[in-house]
Amino acid sequence: MSKVFGIIKRICLGIFSIYGVNLLFGTINIFVPINLITIGISSFLGIFGLMALVLIQFLI
Repeated sequence: MSKVFGIIKRICLGIFSIYGVNLLFGTINIFVPINLITIGISSFLGIFGLMALVLIQFLI
């Protein structure tokens, strides 16, 4: 049961971190979409995955 709560916690933190990045970088028109793939990347890879998503959005 604790593994399930750990996974749910990581998913929630991934969603909130993507939302925070969108608020932070929204002023320079960089938005990371909140969908299953980006949530999975940010929850599995953590801050490094989130930085990679921002870098990819910046380059595109």
